[in-house]
Amino acid sequence: KDSTSCLYYMKKKYRLNVLAFTFDHGFENEEALANVRNAVGTLGVDWLYFKSDFMKDVFAKIITTESDAPMCHVCAIWYTQLSYETASRYRIPMIVGGWTKGQSGEQEESLKEYRKMSEATVQFITRILRNDQRYKAFPLSTREVLEQYRKCKVIALSPHWFLKYDPDRIMEVLKTELGWKAPALSYPKNSTNCVMNFVSVYQTMRKFGYTHYHIEMSKLIRKGELTRDEALELLKADFDKTFLNSVLGKIGCSLKD
Repeated sequence: KDSTSCLYYMKKKYRLNVLAFTFDHGFENEEALANVRNAVGTLGVDWLYFKSDFMKDVFAKIITTESDAPMCHVCAIWYTQLSYETASRYRIPMIVGGWTKGQSGEQEESLKEYRKMSEATVQFITRILRNDQRYKAFPLSTREVLEQYRKCKVIALSPHWFLKYDPDRIMEVLKTELGWKAPALSYPKNSTNCVMNFVSVYQTMRKFGYTHYHIEMSKLIRKGELTRDEALELLKADFDKTFLNSVLGKIGCSLKD
């Protein structure tokens, strides 16, 4: 949803020459993909769709080794590298993502909030993932990815950092002009994250008591962009273990408890 609204802003408001980029690790929500197809078709922009099985064994290793590493954090490293690699390959000077103000923040503040999750991620990558030859060069963090591509001088930003946070208005525009439809099942509410996201949320809540979405919402509350009650409503879980195991079955895994 947030990325699609970025696409809309870049094309309609700022009239930039846009290449829409979708990455799919095999667990992308089909309803989300339908929204993307509608958006790129309506806006008339070029679209690069990248699908890969590269992350499937990574997710399986997190489950089978009972690692504390949040799946979403490890995946974020992968798709950040993929995005910068794509921008570098096509000499694209700017990556525009759907990050909210709750996903920006001061660097030191972010490091403190994500410290335990980041430590678990680094431990998983160094002790488990890199023992597999296929993932020998897997970066330890998104910061490491940025260092790798520093010479490319690619700028990454989000229009949501500069615009007033108004999710109702965004959804109205997307529905009216791009035929956007909210998926039947989502977390947080009204989002269009992949289905493996549900597993990541469950595991992270069980291991840490909160997720990166809770950190994001907390920042939005402090910035006056969201009320606590609104955040709690968005963070209500609407999925069960039966659904989670149906997702994990695709990588030959299941929840142990």
